[in-house]
Amino acid sequence: MIFNSANGLIYMRHCKIKAILFIVCIAIGLFIKLDRDRYFIGKSCFDYKLLPYGLQPKYYSHSYKNGNRVKYEFQIIANGFEGYGEGTSCFCNKDREGSFTIKRIEGYYYGKETFFALCLDNENKKHYITPFVNVRTKDILLIEANASKEELKRLRYVKVPEPVSVKEYYENYNYFSRILMWLTQVQQRNKASIRTPGGTLCFGIFVCPNAKASRSLTQFRAHLKVQSSIKKYI
Repeated sequence: MIFNSANGLIYMRHCKIKAILFIVCIAIGLFIKLDRDRYFIGKSCFDYKLLPYGLQPKYYSHSYKNGNRVKYEFQIIANGFEGYGEGTSCFCNKDREGSFTIKRIEGYYYGKETFFALCLDNENKKHYITPFVNVRTKDILLIEANASKEELKRLRYVKVPEPVSVKEYYENYNYFSRILMWLTQVQQRNKASIRTPGGTLCFGIFVCPNAKASRSLTQFRAHLKVQSSIKKYI
């Protein structure tokens, strides 16, 4: 009878571990899927390198006033550091003749080896800019280009988010950041893993109950409070 009970407990533990791992894998898969979709509007956590010429979409704050951030806006990052967005000057051709100042990027078209960004200047006139590769230095320069309707139809279009103030941005705070902050707080509070007489607490999830796990959830929480209060005085 004891042997069968032990086997049953082991089996239950394995089932719970498998269930937790399954949920974690599903959560990671959904996170990557959503994060990959948000990449094109510059709000992803990782750079998936899906645009040609090493370009990177980025939605962040670079405008400052009296040392404080003013607003968040969309930019195209070239060469890993050079941003094209509000206030950036773009040349009208590869010989750097003539220029206009970008007021806002409305969206962009992209393909495997093609990229066009639709911009507005200070007079709300539309411009298309495309990457030009310097053969000698291999640097990327975004210059004005003519884009036909037939060519644009073969490409994918992404409508980018409009600029918002810092206050509005944090009111609609990135939910990915909220989740990561919550996990970080839980990890710090629980020190990644705490063994108790009732089982093991790992990242806020009560797993692997012991054979002597007879405490209720309320008792378990009280036990954690006692343990934490003791640690303060050690």
